[in-house]
Order: sequence, then C-alpha cells, then structure tokens
Amino acid sequence: MKSIHNKSFLDVWHGLYLDSRPGPTADHWQIDGVDWIVETYRTTTRDISFHIETHVLTHGRQSGPSWRLLVVVERWWNPDSVDALRSTVWRHTLQGRDKSVLDWFKRQRDRLEAELPPRSFA
Repeated sequence: MKSIHNKSFLDVWHGLYLDSRPGPTADHWQIDGVDWIVETYRTTTRDISFHIETHVLTHGRQSGPSWRLLVVVERWWNPDSVDALRSTVWRHTLQGRDKSVLDWFKRQRDRLEAELPPRSFA
C-alpha cells in the first residue's frame, strides 16, 4: 500500500468498513482512535437512480498525528436493474498527511489479517 489512491488501500478501507460497522444502518462509530461518519444520498427518477455515500474518517491527536479522510462511493443504475451502470470510489485527505492516513490503515490491515483468515475485501 503506497498511496491512498491504490487499489490495495481501497481493499483495506472496504474490509475495515465491513468489519467495523456496528450494523447495516449505523452512520457513526469509532475504531482505534478514528471517528467514522457515513452520510447517504439517494435519488430515483423514471430513467436513472443514483446513490452517493460520503465517509468522513477523523483521527484525533491523542494516539498519533491528526488527519481527516473523505471517501465517496458513487453508484448509478437503471431503476429496473440490480446491476450498477457505473460505480466509482474516490478519496481525498482533507486534513493532515497521506502518510499518517496510510500508517493507520496499514496497522488496521495487519490487525485484520491477524484476526481473520486471509480474504479478499473487494
């Protein structure tokens, strides 16, 4: 994992999201010094639907350098189909250094790998 823009980072982010979220409707939780907030926006028209999730992860100063990360998951689909027409995930460090974000996610990756058998987080 060399950058927050690599697929390997996204795999760890997604695995951590699935592992740490307390329930399918939870929109705020904490994990290892990070506040994780999810907001969801949806709209459906006659011809198209889209769903945007924003994830803001905030790491405080108590256990290392502070940072804020924004991850946006965007999905578009035809209302008559369960298959997405387009799915995009992008991320941006809002505050702090990418290296601090990467260091925290590497620790989480190591924790997940130690507690769970290796699996794909895709």
